[in-house]
Amino acid sequence: MTDRPAGLLPLPRLWQGGSPTPLSRGAPARVFLALSLCWALLLVPPALFPAFPSQDGPAHVNAAVVLNRLAAGDRFLAGYFTDSGVALTNWASTLLFRLWTLALPAGRADQGFAIAYVVMMLAACSAVRRFLLRAPAGTEMLFYPLVFSHMLHMGSYNLVLADIGFLASVGSGLDCLRRGRAGSFLMLAAALLATCALHVQVGLLALLCVGICGAWALVLAVGAGGLAAAAGGWRRGLVRSAGFALAAVPASLLVVAFSLQISAGMKSHLGAPDLLRRLGHLVFLTGIATYSVFGAIVSVLLAGLLGLLVAVALRRRWRGSGGGPADALLACAVVLGALFLLVPSGFGEALNVEERLMIPWLLVVLCWLAVSGLGGGTWRMMRLVVIATLALQALDRTIAFAAIDRTLADYASARRCVPDGAALIAIDLDAVAGRPLHRSLARMFAPTLRFDPYVSYAGILAGQSEIAVVSNYETLPSLPYFQLKLQPWLGRLVGDAAMQYLAERQSEDGAFGHMLERLRGAPRPVDYLLLWSLDPVTAQAPAATALVQAVSADFVPVCRSDAGFAAVYRRRAEARKEGADLGSPAKGMPSDSFRWGGSSGSDGARLVLGRRALAWDRTGQTR
Repeated sequence: MTDRPAGLLPLPRLWQGGSPTPLSRGAPARVFLALSLCWALLLVPPALFPAFPSQDGPAHVNAAVVLNRLAAGDRFLAGYFTDSGVALTNWASTLLFRLWTLALPAGRADQGFAIAYVVMMLAACSAVRRFLLRAPAGTEMLFYPLVFSHMLHMGSYNLVLADIGFLASVGSGLDCLRRGRAGSFLMLAAALLATCALHVQVGLLALLCVGICGAWALVLAVGAGGLAAAAGGWRRGLVRSAGFALAAVPASLLVVAFSLQISAGMKSHLGAPDLLRRLGHLVFLTGIATYSVFGAIVSVLLAGLLGLLVAVALRRRWRGSGGGPADALLACAVVLGALFLLVPSGFGEALNVEERLMIPWLLVVLCWLAVSGLGGGTWRMMRLVVIATLALQALDRTIAFAAIDRTLADYASARRCVPDGAALIAIDLDAVAGRPLHRSLARMFAPTLRFDPYVSYAGILAGQSEIAVVSNYETLPSLPYFQLKLQPWLGRLVGDAAMQYLAERQSEDGAFGHMLERLRGAPRPVDYLLLWSLDPVTAQAPAATALVQAVSADFVPVCRSDAGFAAVYRRRAEARKEGADLGSPAKGMPSDSFRWGGSSGSDGARLVLGRRALAWDRTGQTR
């Protein structure tokens, strides 16, 4: 059975490219059960815990809530933040997230988005498989192990949403090659435009693939006209190639608008590619989120399985006829694979480029596998292997989410130490100390993904209280692609570097301490700091010690979180105003907020922060 192209004129045999796998007219019950099981394995882990562990996601929640409150006339937050207007590069995701935080409580927005994204991705896989790729029912299971990408964990929600648009763009491109109808090209134009609106980098990859498909149509037209001499065959190829060009115009114009806006504040982060490191990324599939050593081993097994499937499909392709639309997908996969291995690690504002490239590249490879035909026996084996892989991934996520959820709950418990109407800066001491990420075979299931908790803390506070978290990196003037910004007076005092970056530079040039000094006479106070550490070795790091000394010049510790990982500091003038000192909890704080060491009547106090201790004397200086 072969595809019958639309239109009056038949395409030559070379264009049809052999006999593609026919569309299944009804999924058997076992396929339906397999798909249902896969959906459950993907949805249950994020649904079990109230906070989804992402790095930047809570910062987006915080920004969305603040923007909504500014629009509603919140005078307190308006004293610290301003709405800078639409930022083209993030306008779509910002709008979606603002609507999302209106529908869900801020504390659940991160988790709710992760669940909604998984559902949207799974639905997109099914729709693309059925209506665009026209592959057998159940083939969408090939895509499922990629759903929890590393960028979802990073909180790059516009990027993972753009991955859905990328998949739709690739499927639409194949559909245009096969049928060439006007509706197909309109669908392609819409998919490209949505992808570019969500994330310009993924949009550029989609435009590149569409360009390859257009060039493929032109090559096939010339070859068909010369070899088969089918009347009008070359004209059809030229028309389809022109259709690809027209479909790409709206998205291309948006990319130009993006580039004009980004160039105003773009920095250069050029990093040369490291081929061996890229190959390591490929073996461990670092584009897919793993939370433990066990999860990394599962990714290695998945990489081996994908390599085996590609080898089987290439062998079948070598023995069969060529030139069909599926080969355009193979060409796209080759080009994206070359980019993955050879492009710089960073350029412009884009860092970790290989991790941004991996998921689109794998999506193209899987689209090609789905339409190339793996054979009945191979597919039955693949279905079982996918279910087993998802089960192992779900186990990895569930164990890690449970551990991370306890940490986030501890950060949230420090909320009681910060009153409404206060401004707060949050700092991760582990990042200041430069503690490396440790993976140990002795603790295979321990979560080793160290996300920046200061960003998560901003999201936990958002919407639950009137607190201005001024350490949200999105507010920096140098990041024009974010809509929320600091008020000009605060921006001048803080500067144009992230709080965490200033904290990490403290031991070198005193950057964080100088910033605190500038805030002393601010029109509006920034009276609270929050420091935390999960690593007991951090306290001995010179960089962390330097930061604590800088903080002690203006701030005193007032309480700690339940498990002791986080400590809240208040500006000295505020502490005296409310009659608190180092020997008693601050006003309104629980009496068990401190654990003290030393003998009664001594001139020192010890604040226990997790498994490490910081010694303080009566002046607040470390000893």
